Amino acid sequence: MKVFVDIHNEDVEGDYGWCDGLRVTCERCGHYVEVPGTSGRSAGHAAFRLREECPRGESNFYDTDWWQ
Repeated sequence: MKVFVDIHNEDVEGDYGWCDGLRVTCERCGHYVEVPGTSGRSAGHAAFRLREECPRGESNFYDTDWWQ
């Protein structure tokens, strides 16, 4: 199922302390992940993590194409 996400710039904890990053939230259930970086690639990585960590066990496709 294609699911839309909310993407917001946030300060997130990275490997070397706090950095600019993204908070990506599933519009379907509200589950979110935070990733370092603010590029389209970072948004894609967050979408992958959302799919892996889905609390409902769903295999959704998260739409991040609109981000940058």
